[in-house]
Amino acid sequence: FAQCTGFTGLILGFELDNINTGAFYNCNKMKGQLILPETVKEVKDYAFYSCSSFTGNLNLSYVKHTIGQYAFYKCTSFDGSLVLCPGLAGISNFSFYGCSKLKGQPEMPIFGKLISSYAFYKCSSLTGPLTFSSNLYEIGDYAFYGCRSLRGNLHIGFGILRVGNSAFYGCSGFTGSLRVVSRGDSRKF
Repeated sequence: FAQCTGFTGLILGFELDNINTGAFYNCNKMKGQLILPETVKEVKDYAFYSCSSFTGNLNLSYVKHTIGQYAFYKCTSFDGSLVLCPGLAGISNFSFYGCSKLKGQPEMPIFGKLISSYAFYKCSSLTGPLTFSSNLYEIGDYAFYGCRSLRGNLHIGFGILRVGNSAFYGCSGFTGSLRVVSRGDSRKF
């Protein structure tokens, strides 16, 4: 259905287990809330790329595999909360790039190992503190660049091996502590 710009709504069946690569690429007139069935466990690369008219919450609470590259790139009208599955394995490059109206405090996945480059770039309405589990080993370059509404503390677990260039650049709302836990000890910076 890529580039089918005439569709104005989307209803997905309950037998669906993934959204394939580019399935709804640039279907930019689809309006209303995007509701993914509980059976969807994976959203692949470019699945909803530039679907800029969806509104409401983005509930990905059942998606356990990686959210693909550019999956929700420039889906600029989502204006509700982002809900992620605690068991989500990873968030790929540019997954939520430019989703500037997504609100609320994102709960980072407990088992996620990687938040790739530009994953939440300019998601400027996300709020609250961020806490990453000890399973996370990398936060990519520019991952939270321009997320200026994030507030409170930033806590990064002991499994972290790399925090990329400008990963939190422009996150001027953090007002609490920065805590990076390293192999059993906690260091404040």
